[in-house]
Amino acid sequence: MNDLERDLSGMFADRATAVEVPPLPDVLRDPTSTGRRSRRAVVVALVAAAVAAVAIPLAVVARDDEGRRPTERPTVVPDEDRRPALELPYLSGGVLHVGDVSVPTDATGVIAGGDEVYVVTVDDRGAEHWSRLVGDELEPVSWLDDVLSAEVSDDGRLIASVTGPVSGDTIEIHETVTGRLVDRFAVEEPVWEVQVLAGWDRAGRLFWHDGAAPRIWRSDTGAATWSTGGLVWAGMAPSGPILWDGETERSTVVAVEADGTTSPVAQVPVSGTAAWSADGRIAYVDDAASAIFVEDLTTGRRTRLDVTAADQLLGWSGPLVVVREGHFDGEVDQPGEGDPIITIDPTTGERQVIGELGAEDGGFPGLGGTGTL
Repeated sequence: MNDLERDLSGMFADRATAVEVPPLPDVLRDPTSTGRRSRRAVVVALVAAAVAAVAIPLAVVARDDEGRRPTERPTVVPDEDRRPALELPYLSGGVLHVGDVSVPTDATGVIAGGDEVYVVTVDDRGAEHWSRLVGDELEPVSWLDDVLSAEVSDDGRLIASVTGPVSGDTIEIHETVTGRLVDRFAVEEPVWEVQVLAGWDRAGRLFWHDGAAPRIWRSDTGAATWSTGGLVWAGMAPSGPILWDGETERSTVVAVEADGTTSPVAQVPVSGTAAWSADGRIAYVDDAASAIFVEDLTTGRRTRLDVTAADQLLGWSGPLVVVREGHFDGEVDQPGEGDPIITIDPTTGERQVIGELGAEDGGFPGLGGTGTL
């Protein structure tokens, strides 16, 4: 043992005695031990042990009255100016955050698709006004005035909007960059109870509800009706609609054929809240387990995230899952004022604080589901 090893060994022993932890393991003391290590490995181990010894009092302080350590959820909290940018746009504290861009706004809602981001504000008369993010500024979009709801296509090239004096009796499709009107058609049976626009798939097809009738729009053939086959249309996946079977309590992503019939693509977990990553993974809330899972539908691998029942799934930012860290209020788990926004890497479990979200903030783009039990 050289001088460096001897000094480190002595320091560890002193710290171990001070905090009542075992001294340096024999395998590091005895060069003839069967657990042989090279000199470099021993030095590295001693350095790590010394660092751990210095940190031990902090862990001891964290013990409860009975000497047990509480459950920990380690989270990296970078300095304010070093926090990583979030790809998922959100509104917080009167500011729109998109990546490294922050723009002051009084918007109350945000939608996105591809690289396109739109926000909506409501004036004193209750009228909606939309703006599009261009660079680091929000530009008003006059042709979206008084639009009730809108959906941007997955590639960001088109935006569908619903307008009308009832609950929305007209759908218009525009190009996002130029504003050019691509198509316009009537909603024959608008009803308040049903959200008209369901969303786009990655093939650039728009799906919506016309009363009880499921409808689809293709750029080459226009609008048409398709059939759910008696199942419940529960939501949208990147590859198509999700149909829920109440008898089997299973949800399936389907492809809509040219004749309006469907064919199954993949079975998905049943959840009231779900979000899809760019690579096809699904993050979803399992209410029965009070947990959030990530599932790779290709491999079938499922990962449980380190969250509580109070945490709220918000979406994906690249390969990271975004959640709002809630709190326990009496007997109810719920979000509160200034809740941290956390990203979680499903592969490594690493957590990072990105920002905060208040109860009155406009928040994140809305999420759909895959069905309900």
